[in-house]
Amino acid sequence: LGTLAKNARIVGGEITNTNSYPFLASFTYSQSNQVFCIGGIITNKHILTAAHCLFNEPRTFRRIKIKTGINSTNSNGRVLHEIAKVVFHPKYDILKYRERIKPYDLAVVKVKVAIVLNEFQNMIELPNTNIYDAAGYIVGWSSRTQITDLSSEQSLRKVNVIIYSKENCANAYQIKLYIGQFCIRKEANEGPSVGDSGGPLVMNGKIVGVASIILPYRDNLPIVYTSIYQYLGFIYEALAA
Repeated sequence: LGTLAKNARIVGGEITNTNSYPFLASFTYSQSNQVFCIGGIITNKHILTAAHCLFNEPRTFRRIKIKTGINSTNSNGRVLHEIAKVVFHPKYDILKYRERIKPYDLAVVKVKVAIVLNEFQNMIELPNTNIYDAAGYIVGWSSRTQITDLSSEQSLRKVNVIIYSKENCANAYQIKLYIGQFCIRKEANEGPSVGDSGGPLVMNGKIVGVASIILPYRDNLPIVYTSIYQYLGFIYEALAA
């Protein structure tokens, strides 16, 4: 049980470092070193991410490596982990919901060898309440321009955002969201864009969402997140599995 605690990139924002956000983990393909998703460390054995990041992968997950404790996507100081098991939300169905916005987009990933917790790689707490219409931030690897070469080195960047409730998001953007989803408001040309998919949204030191649907940043469309609080029951069951 561990100790508690697809290809979109951050555009714009301020440069930061892993020491400030040691909970970040990146999912990469072994052969290409390409980052295709990220997640948040929630125990010394588990990482929380979006289901769509891994749902179509062969269930051995042999070609996937997880990196922790890094300041850039190809840092020599990274720590590599292999996947032992992935628990997808049982209601996530990539085919049933044919529109781009899919509910239950959440997965708990267990690594084969426990993460050594230190100042560079550590856990982020789960929330104990729903939080809407408030400020938070997202962190990921990218540059101030659209990324095409995801294997190149990019700096870690932070972007401040406003969390919209499902209702306020629907009113602002005229889109349908499901229970357990919300969206964020960001500044123009900042935020995740078309490997930060699955990444954590943080408020008050807790992970309150993971990035689910990320549309091209130039379209100024909402970024949809899966609510962590809404699915705490699933998460705790997955940690015990």
